[in-house]
Amino acid sequence: MPTNPPPVPLTTLGVWGDEDAIRTRVQAHDDAGANDVCVQPLAPDPDDPRRLDWRVLDALVPAQ
Repeated sequence: MPTNPPPVPLTTLGVWGDEDAIRTRVQAHDDAGANDVCVQPLAPDPDDPRRLDWRVLDALVPAQ
């Protein structure tokens, strides 16, 4: 019979700001030993508040 993994604490529910502010918060989670950080940047668009802001995701991708 499979066992359930222990609960994992949610440390931050939301962050807002420009790319630098978000990058700083993501880095802080990484520095604290986070295994995973989920980023879903929503565009400030009143007509479509669920639209992703791909510009932010591009800014957060490490340089190759």
